[in-house]
This record gives sequence, structure tokens and C-alpha cells, in this order.
Amino acid sequence: MKIELDRSMCVAIVALALSLGCSTLDKGVDTGDFKFQTVTNPSADFNKVKTYAWAGAMNMIEDQQGLWEESDLDTDAELHFFVDRELRARGWLPVRKSPDVVVAYIAAARLQDPVLYEDKKGNMKFENLSKGALILELSDPIRREAWWRGAIAADLHQDMPLAQRDQRFDAAVHQLFSKLPRP
Repeated sequence: MKIELDRSMCVAIVALALSLGCSTLDKGVDTGDFKFQTVTNPSADFNKVKTYAWAGAMNMIEDQQGLWEESDLDTDAELHFFVDRELRARGWLPVRKSPDVVVAYIAAARLQDPVLYEDKKGNMKFENLSKGALILELSDPIRREAWWRGAIAADLHQDMPLAQRDQRFDAAVHQLFSKLPRP
């Protein structure tokens, strides 16, 4: 089975990820709004994987409204850090040439209509909710087949303190990689 990663497939996965439901608590961070989906290629052989490399051209953030890129959090750097940590925990090492798998991602963010909500003190407030989605792919660099693809969709909280946003991002990536098959 060959899975091609193109823009229309990414849009379809983001749309599907936004419609799925999953609530959990991870690393002490509220992740109840996170939605996950993964797909694994049956021909993928994770037993042979010892090395990985980041794809250059496939990594991008689609953020026309500046919800991520204009924030004070370096989303690209944090994503690389969290993914590197998860892959190294599996014993995989980053290399520059001849990797066993290639890591690629696409992320998107969009602003939703304002929502009226009650805060912890009982005050009614408006919040401009934003939705974010991230798709990570691990692929065979020789056959150019996707071996595993994981999607995360979640609410983006620009009004949340930076440290808390970073913890949510970390928890999302950690949870997503918990769904990656182990050899």
C-alpha cells in the first residue's frame, strides 16, 4: 500500500482530525480538546528503524491569520525538539544521510467565531477560539511510501500563558507518538 502525501490529502486528514473525538489527561496537562488519528502502512517494518532525518521541503505551517507564527512561541523549534525526544526515546538517532525513515509535517491554524464562556470565577467572557491541526508522517526514504501518519487537532489558546501552551503542545506530540507501533 502506497500512501502519497500531497496538499489535498493533508487537507482531508486535517478535516477528519477536526471531526474526531478523544479526551484524556497527559503529563498533568488538560488535553480534553485534543483529537487524534493515526494510520499505519501494513508494509511498514519498524523493527529495522535505527535512524531518521527531517524532510526539508515538506515541513510547513499554514497559518494565514498568524495564530502560531506571530506568537511568542517558536512552533517549528518546539515541534522538532518534541519529535526528536520521542524518536530518541525509541532508540532512533538523527542522521544527515541515508536515514531509515524521513519525518515530515504540516500544520495549520484557523480562527473560529467568538465563543461566550464562563471562567473559573463565574465571569462571562468572550474568547476567539482557534483550531490547530498537525500531521506528522514517517516515511520510507527509498520507496517514498508513508509508513505512519498521525494527526492532532486541538483548540489553540493564544490567551493562555506561554509555558502552558508549550506544555499542551508537548503533551499532544507525546500522546501522538504513544500511538506509533512499537517493534
